[in-house]
Amino acid sequence: MLVAAYACRVRPEKQAEFLSSIRDLLDRTRWMSGCLDCRLLADVHDPGAFTVISEWTGHGSFDRFLDSPECGVLRGMTILMAADVRFSVDDVVTRAAVPTHGDRG
Repeated sequence: MLVAAYACRVRPEKQAEFLSSIRDLLDRTRWMSGCLDCRLLADVHDPGAFTVISEWTGHGSFDRFLDSPECGVLRGMTILMAADVRFSVDDVVTRAAVPTHGDRG
């Protein structure tokens, strides 16, 4: 499984445009073959900071995303940003459930 993170800071005057565009983009990306999940995270302490997280079944599905119109839209959104975008991809080898407070035994 691959996990891709796209972290950005959106200019205050462009946040409404960003949120409108990203909502549609996430909906379309979720339906792509091999996409396990795609979501937008917002920082409650920094209203301009957002991170798009997407999870992919493997390299093939992620490579198809990189060649897709959806990824092109994401790249084009840099004109709305207040700072450089940070993009990372992690290859997850194993995934384990972490107990929550309610699971203490």
